[in-house]
Amino acid sequence: MQSKRENGGKPVVRAYTYKELMDIYNVSRKTLMSWLEPVREKIGKKRGRCLSPGQVEIIFEELGYPKNIGDDVI
Repeated sequence: MQSKRENGGKPVVRAYTYKELMDIYNVSRKTLMSWLEPVREKIGKKRGRCLSPGQVEIIFEELGYPKNIGDDVI
């Protein structure tokens, strides 16, 4: 099993729901959506329940990698 910080100190990128992203950034849905609005075209449309790992990678690059990710999220 890959460590959550094995990727050069960054969290492993995988599919996340908006709720999981809200939890790891410790913000409300309204705040997360306002942060994502400027990069909405770059992220693309969510398909299904989760954002794809590629979309999550873009979000992490744009917003910065979360510093405190709980084990329950990864």
